[in-house]
Amino acid sequence: SFLTAQDRLVKDLRLAGISTMETANAFLEKEYWPEWNVRFARPVQEFPNHHRALTKTELSACGVVADQQIRPRVECEFPRLKTTEVFSF
Repeated sequence: SFLTAQDRLVKDLRLAGISTMETANAFLEKEYWPEWNVRFARPVQEFPNHHRALTKTELSACGVVADQQIRPRVECEFPRLKTTEVFSF
């Protein structure tokens, strides 16, 4: 099972008699996640910042605006349904 829960959570919920979202959330917060974190959580040893500074060109409006393209319009007829649908791809 590679040390993961896989379907264990569903079985644990059933064993605890949980049948509503509210009680399931309470079970996760108070019992399941703390036990899970003790078993699997590890402290971060090193967390370098991999972000790079933007250049003046990238900061300009042209460098920030997303590239937008117009999608082709395709009309498909469905004679049996007596309707025309419009799709864009």
